[in-house]
Amino acid sequence: MPIPQEAISLGERTVLVAEDEQSLRLAFGRLLAKLKEAREIADFRIFATGEELLTEVRGRGDWERLVVLTDFHLGRVSGVEIAYDLSKLRPLIPLAIVTGSGEREVLEDWAKIAYGARPPRIVAKYEFASNILGMLQGVTAD
Repeated sequence: MPIPQEAISLGERTVLVAEDEQSLRLAFGRLLAKLKEAREIADFRIFATGEELLTEVRGRGDWERLVVLTDFHLGRVSGVEIAYDLSKLRPLIPLAIVTGSGEREVLEDWAKIAYGARPPRIVAKYEFASNILGMLQGVTAD
């Protein structure tokens, strides 16, 4: 039986990130490394493609301890496709789609319609970079 999501603190979670831009992967890696060092998160992994991230989730036995952050524009598998696949595979994994602010409202409307009670959170890239800890806390508190 899975552990209830609200019983797992952020400090016990592994953050999985899908981001296709190398410069952003490096920046997110530095931010997440600081959070890991401060014990705000348990661990993190960063992937260049959505396929790599989905393969990782499928292969993990501790999926209830994951938080997934994905870029909206990823190439072959978009953030929307990752959200859809995770909703079927592991619907309780906290998920945020990180995007440019111009797309945010459209994605928020889409998420409410497509996912109902537990939609993925939509986060602008500037919010992610400026307040990564607060954003992760918000995603896991839903």
